[in-house]
Amino acid sequence: MSDATLVQEKGRRSGLTVLVYAVAIGCLIWVFHDFEWDRFIRDLNRIHWGWVALAVFFDVASYVCQGLRWSYVVRPLESLSVYRATQAIYVGLFTNEILPLRGGELVRAFLVYEWTELPFSVVLSSVAIERLLDGLWLTAGLGVTALVLPLPSIVKHGAQILGAVILAGTILLILVLAEGLKATHALERTEVGRRGLVATLLHFLDRLFEGLRQIGHSASLYWAFGMSLVLLLTQILAVWAMMEAYGLEYSFWVASAVLMILHLGTAIPNAPANVGSFQLSCVVGLTLFGVDKGTAAQFSVVMFVILTVPLLLLGTIAFTQSGLSLQDLRHHVRRKFASR
Repeated sequence: MSDATLVQEKGRRSGLTVLVYAVAIGCLIWVFHDFEWDRFIRDLNRIHWGWVALAVFFDVASYVCQGLRWSYVVRPLESLSVYRATQAIYVGLFTNEILPLRGGELVRAFLVYEWTELPFSVVLSSVAIERLLDGLWLTAGLGVTALVLPLPSIVKHGAQILGAVILAGTILLILVLAEGLKATHALERTEVGRRGLVATLLHFLDRLFEGLRQIGHSASLYWAFGMSLVLLLTQILAVWAMMEAYGLEYSFWVASAVLMILHLGTAIPNAPANVGSFQLSCVVGLTLFGVDKGTAAQFSVVMFVILTVPLLLLGTIAFTQSGLSLQDLRHHVRRKFASR
């Protein structure tokens, strides 16, 4: 990669970083406008810590479920233990907590690449399949929740957009598996398809598609699909237990809707730990079901802190045991993409 390209890449990354921080600050300003700190301190004394412990248990269990699912996804090609998969996930989560733009997805993929004999493109394909499974169950969950609760129109529109994206992803996966789709096929005889950034991207997509083909024809993918449902249920139960802990006695279905809104609101790359977008999404989700903005803002802070602390603790342990520093991971991931 040339010096000029590196400068342009750093410039784009810096601009995007400034943008996500600006959005996060804007979200926090809206959430904390008229925030009643005295009331917040008083309400902390009413938290039911038994429910908090249950929420933390379900939250940790959700990441173990994700580790088990990841091991199922790559099982046709490599034996990846649940422990190693979960460790990589926690290292990725830890990275997302301290760095912007959700680089943790690449970090966890790189760790599994280092620990196994799988090509990096195949590992990335397994992450892409995970995200597709998440999207399928999230869309289904929104549909079921809509049958039980009268969801606001903005949530329904979000569900429709998500459904369209997941449908497109599913169709693409089917084409890749059935037809041997190649991203470079249409441009392979053109100048653009042979060199430059477009060619690099297309060839990388081809390696990604090859990884999808290697993983897609496997019975263990059905187990991964089922585990995705268990993963979603544990996430909902974590939110529901946190609501009970704070005295918000709403149903499992309301907690489900709030979680769906949280997922939609934090889906794009943003500030470290989803600061700002998490609080905004939580407040919007709760106010749609009758919770006043002040209480919703307080709850968003409590849930964020309580669920983030165990994640940081376990993420730090997982990161320490990985044998790599954060600088090493960033260097290796950048080098991996630069070579492509």
